[in-house]
Amino acid sequence: MKNKIICITIFALFLSIGNVVYSAIKDDPTAISVQKMPLITKEQIINKDRVILPIVSGVTSDGVITEENEPNADSFTLNSNPDPYFKANIGKVDYKNFKVNDIISFESLKKNNGKLKLAKVMTYSMYQQMYSPDSISHDISPNRMIYVVQIHYPDGFHHAKVGLIKNCLVTGLYDIETAQVLESDFERLD
Repeated sequence: MKNKIICITIFALFLSIGNVVYSAIKDDPTAISVQKMPLITKEQIINKDRVILPIVSGVTSDGVITEENEPNADSFTLNSNPDPYFKANIGKVDYKNFKVNDIISFESLKKNNGKLKLAKVMTYSMYQQMYSPDSISHDISPNRMIYVVQIHYPDGFHHAKVGLIKNCLVTGLYDIETAQVLESDFERLD
């Protein structure tokens, strides 16, 4: 529902007069909707009563609160077998034109003492069986054509997040259709 406004479900603790509730619109989190709430009486303030007002979820853009608009855990069914984002493309893509030079800079390899160990076209399921039987990605179809590249850096590879990995074997999976990096693995060989 595009008109639906999702209110943050919290309990507001008011010690003074407060009569508005702010909520973000689902499609535009920067937009604000103001809803009127009951006023706290002067007697409650004078007596210093603590008044807790619930801010409810399920407010529509016209300000009507309805139970049917309130999302809950049971309102969505779990898809235990989702369609992969990278769908099967065997026979649909010409992988013979895809070359290792398209993704690897041999100049950079030489500069960093890297040695190309593997550059092979295969399906994602073949890769899993041969190199990574314990891991699986539900985003990639088993019949997706990929390009597997392995490079050995005997002097080490400097990873942006973990620093230097000595005697490192870098494995990269590239999508044949888009040349996008699908997975990468950094393994210390000693």
